[in-house]
Amino acid sequence: MSATLVLEVDWDGDDDFNDTGEDVSGNVFSIQTRRGRDYASMIVGRATGGKLRANLFNFDGDYSPFNTSSPLFGNLLPGRKVRLRSTSPVTKVLWTGKVDRIIPNIALKGLPLATLEASGIFINLNVPLSSSVYSGGSTGGSLDSILDDIDWPAGARSIDNGNTEIGPTYFDNIQALEALRQVWEDCEFGNLIEGLDWDIVAQSRYYRDITTKSLTSQATFSDDGVSALGYQSIAESDHLREVFNEVVADVQPFLPSDEAVLWSLGSEIITLAAGASRTYFAKATTVNNLNVLYVDPWTTPVVGTDFIQTGVADGDIDIDTIEFATAMKIVITNNGGATSTFSLAQVRGIPILAGTPFSVSAEDATSITAYGRRQFPAKSKWFDNSSYAQGAVDYILSRQKDPNPVESIIVQGKNDAHLTQMFTLDISDRITLEAENMTMLGINQDFYIEAITHTIVRSKFITTQYELSTAFDNHYFILNSSLLGGTDVLAP
Repeated sequence: MSATLVLEVDWDGDDDFNDTGEDVSGNVFSIQTRRGRDYASMIVGRATGGKLRANLFNFDGDYSPFNTSSPLFGNLLPGRKVRLRSTSPVTKVLWTGKVDRIIPNIALKGLPLATLEASGIFINLNVPLSSSVYSGGSTGGSLDSILDDIDWPAGARSIDNGNTEIGPTYFDNIQALEALRQVWEDCEFGNLIEGLDWDIVAQSRYYRDITTKSLTSQATFSDDGVSALGYQSIAESDHLREVFNEVVADVQPFLPSDEAVLWSLGSEIITLAAGASRTYFAKATTVNNLNVLYVDPWTTPVVGTDFIQTGVADGDIDIDTIEFATAMKIVITNNGGATSTFSLAQVRGIPILAGTPFSVSAEDATSITAYGRRQFPAKSKWFDNSSYAQGAVDYILSRQKDPNPVESIIVQGKNDAHLTQMFTLDISDRITLEAENMTMLGINQDFYIEAITHTIVRSKFITTQYELSTAFDNHYFILNSSLLGGTDVLAP
């Protein structure tokens, strides 16, 4: 076995790893990294942020944040880029992310170590959205709108268009990562991945049906004891956890309305002393006994129309607002030299109202007889027509009505053949797993990689854990609707 691994930290934040002390490989005692879903399933698994934990030798105190004699003093900061890569037996980036913290481990009689903890790029998505309503259309377009809203660079994302049309998406008090999950995982049933270049990758529902590394097995791992690639251990998850034979999705029609008063203080009188401010959250709830789904657009409040007061000139009153999907934050400031008394305070806007909701479903009688009724409620609230909702429930039922094995294998880097696969295989790659010889599991089929964990001790003991979901061969036809139209029709 000959593996060369490089762990780098951009301590000075100049977006490269060329400066003194930024290659920390010589001080590495152990590393563990993880990328991928929290559970090996496109249906119930959720995108999670990657993690890296490295134990570094700290003989000279270089990694002690309060050691002023450290050449890294002042640069041991969160947010610095981290990269783990291999240079042999194959050149490959294995993990990227950003520093969370560095914690020295004091050992009076043992080895002085420091623990470097880092998170994948999803950590930068834990920020609130500045907008609240995004136009409908393709799920991929919605993802791009959310990422644009938080100023995520266009060059640091690879977003499939998606295979589902949805209505406008609207969020109140939510962070960007959860918004992406709700659109991509709950509507598209796609895969949201941290790329290996500090980027975001969104693979659509049918990505694995059209991509070479997902269509064709990239490696075979066997338990027969003589194959070129073996594995150290295997664990099988509960195969009934994902059996769903009745799938239900709610459809929420949207009803646009005319501009209306969406909130007011009613008979309450606002009194503001000179120089005083007051903050209100105006919540739009119902209009004409129909629930308000979101407001688009809000009408900018006007002093003299929406806020009527006496005591100072209208020009002395400032109204600052922040808009959300169903609420507006209002800050009223009296810049005049006397007390201001408001007899009216209201907010207007164009509400999008909730039509009468309904559900679509699909079920499989054979599976219900065998396993009992096992329902999966599709969580999305943005199906606004029955066609796409029905397509979603049919898709889930086709994959989940029967048990599918979910496996986890650990591969040991005992030679270059194993190391090459351990460093090269990536999330969504297809592999073949044989577990019918020494393990007696009766499995000989293809799987997709859903999550990867690398464990490295002094570059001498290296293992990789693959969390695997069943690979399907549904052979869907993927039609580009832009090529159809006019006199072009599908042949019978």
